[in-house]
Amino acid sequence: MLDQLVKLNKEDSTFKGKLNLDAMGMSGHSFGAHTTMAAAGQAMGGLKVKEPRIKAIIPMSSPVPKLNLDRAYADVKLPTMLMTGTLDDSPVGDTKAKDRRVTYDKLAGVDKWFINFEGGDHMIFSGRLAAKGDRKKDAEFQRCIKQASLAFWDAYLKNDSAARAWLAGKGLEEYLGKFASVEAKLNK
Repeated sequence: MLDQLVKLNKEDSTFKGKLNLDAMGMSGHSFGAHTTMAAAGQAMGGLKVKEPRIKAIIPMSSPVPKLNLDRAYADVKLPTMLMTGTLDDSPVGDTKAKDRRVTYDKLAGVDKWFINFEGGDHMIFSGRLAAKGDRKKDAEFQRCIKQASLAFWDAYLKNDSAARAWLAGKGLEEYLGKFASVEAKLNK
């Protein structure tokens, strides 16, 4: 995908010269979060696929690897905003909601956030395939996910000091309000 963006920035009439390829972030949900973590440097057994063009990541519902956790996360050195929900048990695999914070706890030497949506299950990040859940609450989760993500991308891909201050201060916490708790650890 990144190679395709490079090509579009060079050749496509719509995108030519418009993409900032020095400020690319990556986000994904569930298996997409797994891929995002791999691109950020998380060890996947003997496989290493770290992508140096990625500058910041937002993994949502990130699975916990079945490896030595210190070793698995040792090469992840990007600003990270992890998102999950208090009911985010994996529908595939065996990662439980309470285990989703492992990535946050194991990342070291990076600016990192852990957002945990109260009552949020695995599907709040990608929508629902069936008529389940509380639609009004899901809409609030989506609003919070979008705003937190936008501020994070602005802070780390655009070097926006106001966005960074909003994240680091009480702005994000107040915005999330009753819908989510947030923890942050900034690498000084």
